[in-house]
Amino acid sequence: MDELNDLVIVDDERIIREGLRDMVDWRALGFRVAACFEDGREALEFIESNRVQAILTDIRMADVSGIDIARHISEKMPDVRVVILSGYRDFEYARGALRYHAWRYLLKPVDFGELETVFRELNREIGGGASGGREGALVPVVRRQFYSDLVSERFVSTAQLRYRSAELGLRVDFDRCTCALIVVRIGPTADGRGIDSISGVVRAGVLNSMVSQTRSFTLDEIMAFAGRVVAIGVSIEASDEETFRRRVAIEMKRVAAMLCEAFQVAIDVRTVASFGSLSGLLSSHPARLIEQALQERTPYRPAPGDESSDPTLRRVQEYLRENCSSDISLADAADRAFLSPVYFSKYFKEHTGISFTRYLAQLRVEKAIALFRENRHKVHEVGRLVGYRSPRYFSRVFKRMTGYSPREYCRRVLAMER
Repeated sequence: MDELNDLVIVDDERIIREGLRDMVDWRALGFRVAACFEDGREALEFIESNRVQAILTDIRMADVSGIDIARHISEKMPDVRVVILSGYRDFEYARGALRYHAWRYLLKPVDFGELETVFRELNREIGGGASGGREGALVPVVRRQFYSDLVSERFVSTAQLRYRSAELGLRVDFDRCTCALIVVRIGPTADGRGIDSISGVVRAGVLNSMVSQTRSFTLDEIMAFAGRVVAIGVSIEASDEETFRRRVAIEMKRVAAMLCEAFQVAIDVRTVASFGSLSGLLSSHPARLIEQALQERTPYRPAPGDESSDPTLRRVQEYLRENCSSDISLADAADRAFLSPVYFSKYFKEHTGISFTRYLAQLRVEKAIALFRENRHKVHEVGRLVGYRSPRYFSRVFKRMTGYSPREYCRRVLAMER
């Protein structure tokens, strides 16, 4: 067997640190975890006296941050690869990661499929002795953040837009690059599962494939909302706005048809608006356009209630169904499965396609809808009956799951049913 690469994991949250250590088959990826630390300073002291090939680190820690680690490694140990985890979609962090040659920049919550793909690729690079291309590997992340800031109207002027682009090394002609805002919805096939039972890995796989399959324009995800993803397409070759819009429609239709077959999902793609230039996009209030596009709502339809064939999950699902109105925690459910909370979390998602938190929220929302149909309780009473002490939090979860506030759901959807 080939020699394994030594990896150091750094995160000041114990459950995340231990989860990363225990929930990934590092040996299969070509690595072994040499040490774990909750503090960046301790990690650097270890690395100074122990040869390692890679570091997986959180970006925000009390004393020495992930960016500090990346800077130290860049200056003194350029052959060590640094992969940064961040829960913050922020330009400054992406810029710091790029400046200090971090090998990848991944967002929390951790997508284990993406994490494994990154380290499998990293193992190939280390094995091949390649040392270049780290900046190029980060460009898609930085570019996605840049476009997200653009569409969210965080740039106050075209001058600021150009300055940030030049600082990041993004070669973009703001006056000539035709672009379009696109909404993608990945959902169930006619006889398939509900949209919430489609795993995050599948959804990410569809989006990543879309990005790689487009030819005449770049495609970047910029935000996600209620089962839909907003993306920006930017032209690679010069074209007028109308020609570009037709090209986007044709190419996205081709790619969507191919991926529907490959992933066995339904994909709906709609071009919200097109622009003759990125400067034109900035001046058109894109946030308002996206908000209007996302106003289209469909009634909530819960995922089918088929029980898992796994006896452990059946026991947990039965417990959740009977007690979802109570204050249930991940640890409570893990006890029923006789597993540690960290391992149970991964086990549950792998076998159901959704996280434990979302599964429990789905059960509670289904029960809330049943109570609304009885038409005997006020909204705050229903929230309490399905396990939410805070009416405001209940409304927020309900809207995230259905696209409607509880009152809107009763007034629009249930009124139509009646």
